[in-house]
Amino acid sequence: MLTVVGVVRDATARPVAFIRDTVKLNIDAAKDVRRKNVQYATSFELPPGTYRLRVVVRENQDGTVGSLETS
Repeated sequence: MLTVVGVVRDATARPVAFIRDTVKLNIDAAKDVRRKNVQYATSFELPPGTYRLRVVVRENQDGTVGSLETS
C-alpha cells in the first residue's frame, strides 16, 4: 500500500486544498513497483491564480518516502 498526502498552497502560502489517500497494490504489483512506475491521478477545483503543490508518498510496508513540489 502507498499513502499519498499533499497540499496545494496559494500565492500567500495559505493551504487551499488537500490530498490524503491510500492506494492499495496487489502483491505482484508491489514487487513490480521497484522496477516500474505507479500512476496516480486526482483533481482539484481552484479559482484562477498561482499555486504550489507538495506531495509526499510513503510505501507503508518498508517506510520508503518520496516527495515532489511544483508550481
